[in-house]
Amino acid sequence: MKIIRTLIIIFILTYATTNSLAQDGELAPSFTLNDYTELAQTITKGAKSPYDKCKAIYVWLTENITYDPNCIGNTADLCYNMKRGTSNGFSDFFYHLANIVGVPSSIVTGNYKDFKGMAKHVHVWIAADVGRKNPILIDAALGSGFFKNKTFVRSATMQWFDVDPYKMIFTHMPHSLRFQLVGDQVLYSQFEALTAFEPGMFSNGAKASDVLSKSLNGTFEVPNIYSGYDNFLRLREFPLTKKLHIGTTYTFELEKLADNEIYIVNNVIDPSKKWTCDGKVCRMSFMPTRAGKLTLCVKTNGKYAVVLAYEVPTASQQELTKAANTDPYSLPEVQSRVNVNRALLEKHGVDGKKLVALINSGVVGDTLPIINPADGLDFTIVDVPMTYHLKPNKSYRFCIKPMAGAQYAVVANGRIWFKDWQTNSDGSIWLNATTPPSGASMSLFIKPAGAKSFMSCMSYTLK
Repeated sequence: MKIIRTLIIIFILTYATTNSLAQDGELAPSFTLNDYTELAQTITKGAKSPYDKCKAIYVWLTENITYDPNCIGNTADLCYNMKRGTSNGFSDFFYHLANIVGVPSSIVTGNYKDFKGMAKHVHVWIAADVGRKNPILIDAALGSGFFKNKTFVRSATMQWFDVDPYKMIFTHMPHSLRFQLVGDQVLYSQFEALTAFEPGMFSNGAKASDVLSKSLNGTFEVPNIYSGYDNFLRLREFPLTKKLHIGTTYTFELEKLADNEIYIVNNVIDPSKKWTCDGKVCRMSFMPTRAGKLTLCVKTNGKYAVVLAYEVPTASQQELTKAANTDPYSLPEVQSRVNVNRALLEKHGVDGKKLVALINSGVVGDTLPIINPADGLDFTIVDVPMTYHLKPNKSYRFCIKPMAGAQYAVVANGRIWFKDWQTNSDGSIWLNATTPPSGASMSLFIKPAGAKSFMSCMSYTLK
């Protein structure tokens, strides 16, 4: 019993002595009973620089230790033995592993907040010296995952490794000013007022120092961010501005936590805009085309819940020109037409810019011709009437690049056939087909090589 008491006293004295070495705003490392030499060397095997060693340790911690802010795992030993730990435990464990492989670091104390507000207790992270002017900031606890309905979800991410200090300050307020690592001191009251953007939420075009400066002086306008979405998705990247402009493409990235449909709505839902997903992580590049509202929505229980809301101002002529050059098929004047099937129009060579020009010139009415999605009809449109309603007693030009071995005809009312096609030097064929004085329809027919009959590929009405 005396031996046990002696060991406890030695442990307490050693821990107290070690703690006394800590500077203001940081925690001293714990006294460890475990020898982590072999583990540290295994984790960092092949890593030559201090930076790469830190990265290897971070990855191992985020993939093998569960973040649990309510457990007793607040030291390296407890964290290792329980395979779970608090932010203190993660940071203490990181410190010892890094120290073994020759990378000095500090265990930083401070406050952390997310979109739900301030944390109720102190948070802990790492400032590691990798040979740069300033240490790099690391939070392996947050990097291991997040909480959904108070349950930890492992989702290892690199966004909390080597965090730009100008991004870190939006969520982490160190107790010591020397760990802010930003140009001007941020006061605690200012930190409380900042929107809690995570590092990964900054789009590639957003400069964090500018966002911070404008946020502090009250000139930075953020989108409306609604609560209650965190059971369905996790925001990873989105435009950090209140207004989005027609003609500019923006990136949205999120992690789906449930099998819910997610849309970006610019007054209407554009079905041609699809998310590109890699597992649960989904990404979309989106260009606003309509003035008004743009929202990111999740569909739940048959209703649409707004996650993000932006304003889209009326476009200038320069922005309209930019939009027309970037994605003409998305423009309202195109989408508002009946029979707009982007996939089929693009498949058959209809250039979006040319279509917009035809619409603006008044050549195209409110309805486009019907293109029938028949297999094997892979013709290319050069110049055909792009309005569904044709007028009797008027000649229309049909010019296409034909399929090899196919036969073509323009048929009016199902009984008047025009087959006198002419050939251009570029291999395209054309004819001037005169519509009859009265009738109900006119169609472009194709008979592919080897087929027994003609098939209708484009349909019009006579009006």
